[in-house]
Amino acid sequence: MTPLAVINRVVDGCPAVLITTADGMNQAVEHLHALGHRQIVYLAGSRSYSNTTRLDGFREACTRLGIEPLEIDLDDSRFSAGVRAGDLVLARGATAVIAYNDEIAVGVMSRLAYRGIGVPAEMSVIGCDDTGLAEMAIPLLTSVRLPAATAGTAAVRMLLDRVDGHGATSAERLYLPTELVIRSTTAPVGKRTEERNRRTKDQA
Repeated sequence: MTPLAVINRVVDGCPAVLITTADGMNQAVEHLHALGHRQIVYLAGSRSYSNTTRLDGFREACTRLGIEPLEIDLDDSRFSAGVRAGDLVLARGATAVIAYNDEIAVGVMSRLAYRGIGVPAEMSVIGCDDTGLAEMAIPLLTSVRLPAATAGTAAVRMLLDRVDGHGATSAERLYLPTELVIRSTTAPVGKRTEERNRRTKDQA
């Protein structure tokens, strides 16, 4: 049987490196809650292990903090999906967005800018993965950082151990932590956000 090690997946008979994105979602929700946000929407990406764990973490954090979890299932992880989601986010009356990845988050920001909605003055936005895109966006994107390089190194080490016949077993699981990197796309809920929500309700 061909030796195998996986990242961010659970496969029977294979050692795995798992990134605790559920904890990252907890950090993101707690950060927004501390800023006064109570209408927080999660934009779900393509169906996958990663999306499931992020959504579970989002739901758990919202429940713990007494927030109704708002969810929009995009079943897509591209920039264009974020652009399409921008109007849906506004229609839900959200004051903050947590996106499945940075690409969706920047897509949302693009659509909000087109609609004249300021980030973070009228809408806070958080991405996930902390890719280079987060530091190229204007304003700089707050994002959940994943230790991708560390995960890759650990998976290779597991694989080599299996090839050598020692070390990693089929049941081995290595969990790596995540970290919320706060930049410029999150801010306290302000009067402009409340006024925008009132306008949206009046137009409904």
